[in-house]
Amino acid sequence: MGEDFHLHKKFDTPSITYYLAKPVKGVVTKKVKSGKTYLYRVTFKMGRVFQALFEDADSDGYNITVTNGKQEFFVYLNDLGWKYVGSILGTTGADAVSPEDAQAATDYIQGLY
Repeated sequence: MGEDFHLHKKFDTPSITYYLAKPVKGVVTKKVKSGKTYLYRVTFKMGRVFQALFEDADSDGYNITVTNGKQEFFVYLNDLGWKYVGSILGTTGADAVSPEDAQAATDYIQGLY
């Protein structure tokens, strides 16, 4: 798995929208009228799960991209990322993923969509 490995899963552009009382510095929002006041709408769309690699091809794990218009962020999936990918690839031996861990990781990550 030391290669530039990517997982892609097709979904109908999953997103989460928040309405904020005040804008957040550094995050693109859209001012929208709500009754007699204004709120600030921000929409985050979930992207792909990817493996981050260092120059020496070592990895610190898996991440998921989150976009807000042209802004792109990533969220580190920690141990769940390894279990999710390991369950898909069917890793064995010391890297094997138990059925319970595989299900928990899959439920969490796919629940983000």
